[in-house]
Amino acid sequence: IPFPYDKKATLNLVPADLVVRWIITIAEHNKNWGQTFHLVNTRPFTIKRIIEDAFIDGAQVQLLAFPAPKWIIKLWLAIVPIFGAIIPPLRVVTERIALFRFYMMGDVRYDTTNLREATGDDIDSLSIARDEYLTSVTKHFIRHYKTRKQDRKE
Repeated sequence: IPFPYDKKATLNLVPADLVVRWIITIAEHNKNWGQTFHLVNTRPFTIKRIIEDAFIDGAQVQLLAFPAPKWIIKLWLAIVPIFGAIIPPLRVVTERIALFRFYMMGDVRYDTTNLREATGDDIDSLSIARDEYLTSVTKHFIRHYKTRKQDRKE
């Protein structure tokens, strides 16, 4: 399946344990109540890196991925659901793609001032992921998924 992407597009992925730690820290202090906290990665992954590390290296899925202008991406996002309707095995994939359409069209940054003040964390250093992070997380997820699927069959 072809996969056009905006070369500036990013996806904000944050480890769940870090988000939980931040939520607990924020909730422990009354002064934080009523404020907005963006629990985000200040160095989000580019779509290109996600494609290379998670899909190609991690899941061993070959995609025809290429940077494209926004009008091509919008056209592709409009057409992809039709493929899912015509080809049932693609339905799950096309439905998932629709969930991420917002992220495929640019780079969104958030104000993390309140998060920094409430947690005292150096969020920028916590946002740096090892080079193999996405690949290892994807492989772990696939192993876990296959094990659960096999357990259900038995």
